[in-house]
Amino acid sequence: MIVLSRNIFLCLTSIFFTSALLHSFLPLISSFDAFRWFQASVIILGFLLFIRQDLILFFTLSIITFLLVFSLEAVPYPIIFIFFDLGYWVSVFCVAFYLVTAGVRNDELAKWTSLAASIGGILYLPTILMGLVFWYIQGGGRVTDFLPFGFYGIRPWSHIASWFMPLIMGTLAMSSVLPLFRHRFWKNLLIITAAFWFAVLLGSGARGSLVAQLLSIMMLFAFFGKKAFPIGRLWLITLGWGVGLYVLLILFLPSFIFSATEDYSVLRSGASGRLELWGYALELSTRYFPFGTGPLSYVSETPVMGLGTPHSLYFRWAAEYGWLFVAVFLGGFLWAGRPLWLNFRKSSAEATDSFRLAIFWSVLSAFTHASVSGVFTSPYSLLVGLPILIVYLVYVLKARFSADSFAVKLPKVRGIAAVFFGISVAMVPSMHDWYEGARIDQKRYMEEYHQSLSPRFWLHGRYIGEEFKGQEITP
Repeated sequence: MIVLSRNIFLCLTSIFFTSALLHSFLPLISSFDAFRWFQASVIILGFLLFIRQDLILFFTLSIITFLLVFSLEAVPYPIIFIFFDLGYWVSVFCVAFYLVTAGVRNDELAKWTSLAASIGGILYLPTILMGLVFWYIQGGGRVTDFLPFGFYGIRPWSHIASWFMPLIMGTLAMSSVLPLFRHRFWKNLLIITAAFWFAVLLGSGARGSLVAQLLSIMMLFAFFGKKAFPIGRLWLITLGWGVGLYVLLILFLPSFIFSATEDYSVLRSGASGRLELWGYALELSTRYFPFGTGPLSYVSETPVMGLGTPHSLYFRWAAEYGWLFVAVFLGGFLWAGRPLWLNFRKSSAEATDSFRLAIFWSVLSAFTHASVSGVFTSPYSLLVGLPILIVYLVYVLKARFSADSFAVKLPKVRGIAAVFFGISVAMVPSMHDWYEGARIDQKRYMEEYHQSLSPRFWLHGRYIGEEFKGQEITP
């Protein structure tokens, strides 16, 4: 059971990482909406892990829950959204709890998750080179039209970079104990890959990811001291190589190749309109302080010209679920992880496991980046973050609770998984109806008003049916 659970988890992790990065080359899940269905399906199936034990009880609870929800009228979309928005975190907990009770070693999970991220990074390298070649062939324009290749914009890719870059540094730091990267060729290829990823981050102006990685590694240095030095040093080295590639391939060479150049250096300052979006969210969060104005209220209450998200996980939660929810979530997250971080801090520098530290860094980088971007809104990022958060929570659970307490809590967690599985399946028809309605209104919306799409649970989520007709919109 231990080996099977571990191998299934590692196989699925590899599939999630590569499918998120290479989705544009894959059938069925190439579009944003299709990938959102894929990500929602993964959350639902995550609750099935507990059917190996008490099969009859699991399906009895699931069927009863399904029938109760299915017998109701069509579930309003805000309820669907909040269920899958917060159900994501419940699925992370359930899968982590399952792996703990199955006896899977957390160091093995961290090791192979970092390895999968590194291989995913290498697999994406040809698309980076492809984007640059297409830019050179066109002979002008902005490099942001070609980087990152395969994504509809820089943000979804930069979210993945915030998860991946710390794990790649962990792989480089521990390459001598890996069957693949202990060979000089593969290690050098991974260094080149990391450098190209940094060049893309610089070339496409993904400041949020770069700053998040920098701030999070500084926090690790402040808390763990010299234990963070190996991966921090590698981050600086590969960043330096990335700056060199950025200067050479994006700034220097185009001046000789292109007959006419545009301002393709996109290192920018300023908030890119975020301050106004945060202002909307702050106003909503104080309207019914500290409880918020309800799921999707940010979309329905803000001006049409605004985006469907304030580009901040914490401001979005504060606006829709309230500051009390934000405080409880972050407080609980810090409380749960405190023993793990303190134990790692007390361990000797010689016994430092860079894979575990890379998991810490990856999670910290993602949560830091989430303060200024939709790291926990994009389906690509959510799917990539799922196994990483699970591995982190495995560490947290083992550090916080004793082995006996897991046996006591197992029936409760199994019941929670069964109930969530039943609700998830029951909500699929309503979710599909809403999705079809959104597709119809999306076409009208774009043809008649020429406004941008709203990146919420589906790529477009602002107007449905009669609500669309009643909006006062100025083209």
